[in-house]
Amino acid sequence: MHRGAGGKIRRGGRQFLERRLDLAPLSNLSPPDATRILTFVRSGFAGCRALYAQRGKMSGPQHPCRSFGCRTTGAPLNPLLIHSACELRDKLAMHRSRLVLAESCTAGHIAATLGCLPGISAWFCGSFVVYRCESKTRWLGIPAAMLEAQGPGPVSAEVTHLLAEACLGETPEARFSLAITGDLGPRAPAATDGVCFLALCDRITGSHFARRILLAEPSPTSDTDIPRRVARLEEATQRAIESAIQWIQTAASSNGG
Repeated sequence: MHRGAGGKIRRGGRQFLERRLDLAPLSNLSPPDATRILTFVRSGFAGCRALYAQRGKMSGPQHPCRSFGCRTTGAPLNPLLIHSACELRDKLAMHRSRLVLAESCTAGHIAATLGCLPGISAWFCGSFVVYRCESKTRWLGIPAAMLEAQGPGPVSAEVTHLLAEACLGETPEARFSLAITGDLGPRAPAATDGVCFLALCDRITGSHFARRILLAEPSPTSDTDIPRRVARLEEATQRAIESAIQWIQTAASSNGG
């Protein structure tokens, strides 16, 4: 953790944290703010070390404690995700606009990350967690034929776009909707393994944005490979939030703010 004597974080640790969180130098922050950030990150490392020390998994190539926090329990939450969630909240507040989600592969993780922010209800309406095909059809009206083998399938640009449109239609107070589908593995078909589709709709301008992403994290090797599964879940969540920030700015700018 880049600690020196007495548990203090050395200069290298500060620089590492600043790079990973894309923050201004911590020395430029007020002492209370800097202390809160460093304490939060320290608690993530400490909790993860304690958990894996008990399980005898503190070393080796499968060690899942990467970056910050514990990837097995999800608590404390990854500060990188929290930082991005704050950016998204600030972007929505800047444009006085609300967001609704339709989540498939992330299973509500985007919503859970946003829900960590106090006061987020001013800008976040909620999430339709449509993990199974049946839920996509019954809750958001996606035609069953589109989800079958002869159709585009549940992990596709077409279905993701329909999910974004449908959840926006169900949420009159939202200006923006974001939908995500994907296959996090294991046993995913080669064509969709690690692939995610994102779609965002803007009610005011009628703009639609879409993106196909390929996750960098490796596929889980089995149903018990929770660390890799969670690593992919967090990456999908991070990239979805980053895309939403970019798209909301683009859509709002085209409408004059």
